[in-house]
Amino acid sequence: MSSSHIEVIRRRFESPDETRVMEKGKFEVVRIGSLTVGRATYAPGWRWSEHVGPTVGAKPCTVAHVGVVVSGTATAALDDGRVCELRTGELFYIPQIPHDSWTVTEGRRSMSTPGGRHKPEDGHFMRRALRQAEIALSKGQTPCGAVILDGDGQLIGEGHNTVRAERDPTAHGEVVAMREAWRRVGDRQRLRGGTVYSTIEPCLLCAFVITQFGFRRVVFAARGTDVPTYKPLLGADLVEAAAWVNAQPDWAPLEVVGDLMRERSVELITAFPWTQANPNAAS
Repeated sequence: MSSSHIEVIRRRFESPDETRVMEKGKFEVVRIGSLTVGRATYAPGWRWSEHVGPTVGAKPCTVAHVGVVVSGTATAALDDGRVCELRTGELFYIPQIPHDSWTVTEGRRSMSTPGGRHKPEDGHFMRRALRQAEIALSKGQTPCGAVILDGDGQLIGEGHNTVRAERDPTAHGEVVAMREAWRRVGDRQRLRGGTVYSTIEPCLLCAFVITQFGFRRVVFAARGTDVPTYKPLLGADLVEAAAWVNAQPDWAPLEVVGDLMRERSVELITAFPWTQANPNAAS
């Protein structure tokens, strides 16, 4: 066939063949011959597992994707622990592995502070923190686990909430892990510049300790609002505290990355009997 007989087709997304509207987003479909091309537009706070998954009866997305980010930033978290941030102008391929994805910001609450990015090792250490939360749940303790890295990225501490077992109101998972880290290395300065992984967004108590020890990065899974008995002092948690800290010229900046493996942490939170918790449960 002569090339002069091959039809040239031109289409625009302003006139799509189909528009699929969802909460906080829409997906416009254009068909060009045998090809189907889509354009996704997501508002701040959009998340696949929350705004798409329930409508199709699936928790993770299992479809492979090839695309380009026209504007904004999104995060994709694969079930095998890999996490990648997709930025403006980047081409991407996400394989057919169960995964979740979300936009980086949500309303007034920035799930990542300026400069906050997922790193390849985040999945590994968050899984360790989740394992600590599982241990806590099995012992009747609040299912919050934490892992501590020093400034060189070496694991130096881990632990879980023991408030009920120890009758210690300060024994939150993050504090327990920091205590172990300090005991293990012997030098408080080894904690400075380190990273805290927590399965639940740190409260103001933990946020203060984190800043006083000079940690530079915090990665959390579930948000404070995911906890049934959530009642934040001053209406704030780590995200709001970090925003204040980062606005102070004489405070060390704190990078915060949220929502990593949030779904698993929420499952553990949901499994805990919040209204029936036994204060005498053994640690």
